[in-house]
Amino acid sequence: VNGIKKHYLRIKDEEDKKWLIISRIITEVVNSGITALRGGGVHTEKLLMLLDENVRKRIKYIIDYNKECNASYLGAQIILPCEVKKYEVDYIIISSFKYREIWKKEFEGEVRLRVVDIYEELEKKGIFCDRDFFTMNYTKEDFS
Repeated sequence: VNGIKKHYLRIKDEEDKKWLIISRIITEVVNSGITALRGGGVHTEKLLMLLDENVRKRIKYIIDYNKECNASYLGAQIILPCEVKKYEVDYIIISSFKYREIWKKEFEGEVRLRVVDIYEELEKKGIFCDRDFFTMNYTKEDFS
């Protein structure tokens, strides 16, 4: 068996659980109010791939400094972080592991907004990430 297959077999149950929790978190959020994702890069693309089409379509905005970001073709309107106040947004889901702390600070003091950090939500469920949820974490045993 090759290393990729060994890796997949080793992580499958844990990854499936993580992806299911992320999907449930986002589904709950979009069912609760107008939702935006902060970040329009690869992380957001991967995050949206986890979702059913009807949930994906209910994410109204992508918040990013680049109006032509990776996620711009996905159908949601791209808005700048400074423009959020102009739009009706109830929830902002942080779509980055690396920038999550910085991006949460962008919305501090916005009492009408609820910021959701998927990594914090995973931690509440006992799943601790030290990298993006979709990044492979190969070990020596995958190659032996």
